[in-house]
Amino acid sequence: MVRLTASVTTIVGLLFTHLAAPGGVRASPYPADPSPVVVVTTTTSNSIAPVSTLYAVSHPPRAGGDQVLANPTVVASAPAAPTAPAAPAVPVTSAAPVTSNVSPAPAPATTVAAPAGPPALDTAPAPGITNAGNTAVTCWSKTYTLTKEELSKDFKFSCPNHVTFNNGAMQWRLDDQCAGAGLEYGRNDIWYGRASITMKVGANSGAVTAFIRGVPEHDEIDFEWVGKNTKDTLTMYFVDGKRVNGDDLGEHTQLSKTDFATTFVEYAIDFTATQVQWLMNGKVIRTLKNDPKKKYPTNARAWIMNIWNGGATSPGWAGKTDWSKGPSTVEVKNLSYQSYC
Repeated sequence: MVRLTASVTTIVGLLFTHLAAPGGVRASPYPADPSPVVVVTTTTSNSIAPVSTLYAVSHPPRAGGDQVLANPTVVASAPAAPTAPAAPAVPVTSAAPVTSNVSPAPAPATTVAAPAGPPALDTAPAPGITNAGNTAVTCWSKTYTLTKEELSKDFKFSCPNHVTFNNGAMQWRLDDQCAGAGLEYGRNDIWYGRASITMKVGANSGAVTAFIRGVPEHDEIDFEWVGKNTKDTLTMYFVDGKRVNGDDLGEHTQLSKTDFATTFVEYAIDFTATQVQWLMNGKVIRTLKNDPKKKYPTNARAWIMNIWNGGATSPGWAGKTDWSKGPSTVEVKNLSYQSYC
């Protein structure tokens, strides 16, 4: 009985020594917690020495204890103690695939650097409205067919009976029955971009033709022509409904020998976060830079075009309105918009 006890004790001691050696399974010295360290080792035999693969599971390393590896790492263990020769292996014709319940660590995320410079244009700009000096990226552009059916999809009409269409052109008529005739863009999908129109402006004292980005009484960028002098083109901008003091007084007159009431001219307002440009027939006639020291019409998002009775509110500027000379008419033959991303 004593001899049997000694044998069992010896076996337990040897087993403890084997479990503590590399290649065995060692329990953590820390008490159990909600997310314990689990170190799983697998031993692969070869002709040189056993190799153990360590996997970290659900817990960060703790000082002075087990080293938990973020990714599977192969480390060489000490040479295994010599063992008795193994029995001859039984030939196996086929074996089931070996699977593991330990998931491999995920591959690290790959960061893709942003491409240099602006992306390619999504749509080709409409002819005649591209400014080579502007690096803004075009999201979309549209040239409108000048029919009531087509424009009604995107625009609201002021004095609809005074907006007419004939032979591919559009007319706005100002008379004593209408304070202002024209169009206002009705969708909320534009901000920075280039708005262009080709037209003859309205003549006669008191009549004012306007092509506007923004809303009066708020931020506004516009072209305007007073009918008493249709050889002058006025470029203006306002912030919160007020003229901007400083170097840019909010109004600039471009003198010309051309009578804009009898000649078709293309006018464009090119509006970005950094500058506004006013163009005539593709030529920049004025540039307003966004200077942090000055106010800038950032929120000039609306798009309005019309002829209105300026003599009723500003006769000193627009001239006194005289209906005896008949109505004032604007003729439009092209209208387009290029939206910047």
